[in-house]
Amino acid sequence: MDIKVLQAKRIKAGSKKSHQEITELEANAIRKILPVSSYTIAMEPTGRPLTSEDLARTITDIETMGHRDLVFIIGGPFGLAASLVTQCNQRLSLSPMTFTHDMARLILAEQIYRACTIRAGLPYHH
Repeated sequence: MDIKVLQAKRIKAGSKKSHQEITELEANAIRKILPVSSYTIAMEPTGRPLTSEDLARTITDIETMGHRDLVFIIGGPFGLAASLVTQCNQRLSLSPMTFTHDMARLILAEQIYRACTIRAGLPYHH
């Protein structure tokens, strides 16, 4: 599995736009960089929580369904636009707590690594 980090242009919160307008602009920027026919997962505080083992099984299931590109989408300071979330194939949660975008990306990257080690039968996840 190849892993790439794609980052859409962030809209500055200091603009005169509302939070909803900012998240919609960010959603449009995200849509522009998504690989065609990708399987998308919105990372949302209200999404489904998974264990590391569950994430490993989820990734395997998605690959088994024939999806080549799996994309985890993390929102900016105001989260993800509802219009983008509803277009995603799944919604997952890292935690009910709030994290900065950078911390969420770090935690997600570690969990993807952990899922890959579980899938490979390595003992890292213990």
